[in-house]
Amino acid sequence: MTRAAALPILALSLLLSSATPFVHVIAPATFVPREPTMSIYEVAEFLTGAPAEILRAIAIAESGEDPNAVGDNGESIGIFQNRRKYQEYRNAKHGTFDPRDPRASAIVAGREFMEHRARLGSDHAAICAHNQGADGVKLNGLNVDYLMKVSRALARIS
Repeated sequence: MTRAAALPILALSLLLSSATPFVHVIAPATFVPREPTMSIYEVAEFLTGAPAEILRAIAIAESGEDPNAVGDNGESIGIFQNRRKYQEYRNAKHGTFDPRDPRASAIVAGREFMEHRARLGSDHAAICAHNQGADGVKLNGLNVDYLMKVSRALARIS
């Protein structure tokens, strides 16, 4: 055996026979930049196609983005103020989700926004359908007050 080949074996035998414990020194890590984190609205946009800015503006208008918000005498819950009476319908259509979970609620809101836009033909109508329902928009027209509330929120975040 050559002297170079014997060195690893010698080092191992010294290590095993040593009375002092072996300490493994880890080389300093190389800095690896993290990917930017996606917001819940960007995740919903990625999964549904609904514009992240519009989803966030709806959440601001509905709850101030508070996942624990409760309104309408306990009937509406979470950042999108999902009404309890429609929860069973939403669970059947989109899968069971907790309306207090901002990410799950944003995804459901994104799906519904896209469905309303396809059915009603515009972003304005889809925004109002979040508040009135698609049938409410068809029957009563756009809720201008709600549309303005969401538009103001959109202007603040843009």
